Amino acid sequence: MGIPEKSTLIERFVQLIPLRCPLAALAWAIILGTPGYRLFEYIDHSSTGFSLEPARLFNDFLYCLVPF
Repeated sequence: MGIPEKSTLIERFVQLIPLRCPLAALAWAIILGTPGYRLFEYIDHSSTGFSLEPARLFNDFLYCLVPF
């Protein structure tokens, strides 16, 4: 019998959220991506650079997918 595989650091980090792996990875991407950044920016500066311009929203969406 083979030795069982150990989880990588990233896999253990994703498993902290009790969801299926893709959903947990998406949740971490939201937390660590643009929404989390905007929250910490607001907490630090009491304002944020959030904008509803389509180009900015598209960029924010892409930056959310980068960690995912």
